[in-house]
Amino acid sequence: LWTHVVGVSIGGTQVNYAVSNVSTSGKVFIMNQASLVFTDSGAAYTRTIQTSNRDEGTSRMKFYEWLDIVGDREASTSTETLSKSDDDYDTWTVVGTVDMADGGGRITRLGSSKERAWKLTNAAATPSRLRAVLEGSMTVGT
Repeated sequence: LWTHVVGVSIGGTQVNYAVSNVSTSGKVFIMNQASLVFTDSGAAYTRTIQTSNRDEGTSRMKFYEWLDIVGDREASTSTETLSKSDDDYDTWTVVGTVDMADGGGRITRLGSSKERAWKLTNAAATPSRLRAVLEGSMTVGT
C-alpha cells in the first residue's frame, strides 16, 4: 500500500512519512530514540522474517530435526512464531513458538520436504534482536 517513505531527523527524533498512490489517508511515524515504542497508533505491529524457498542444492528429501531461535532475553513475554511452507508460499503451517523472555528456544520434529521456506513472526510491543535465526539440524535423504 505504501509506495513512498521518507525520513527526516529533527533533533533526537526521527520522523517518517509514508505516502500511497492508492490511499489518501497517509501516515506520519515519529520515532524518539530516547523513548522507543513498538506500536503503530497504539497497536503492536507484526515483524516478519521470511526466507526464500530453499532446496539446499539438491532435489532429494530433507528431514528437519530441530531449529534454534536465539536472541536477547526480553523483559516480558515476546513470542516468536515459526511457520513453514512446502508449496512455494501458498500455505503456511505453524510448527512452534518460543518465548524470547526465556532468550529463545528449540523447536523440534519439523517434518520433511524437498524444498521449504520459513517464516518467523513476532507481534509483541518489545524490542527484538535475534542472534541466531533458524540454526538447526537437517539430514538429506539418499
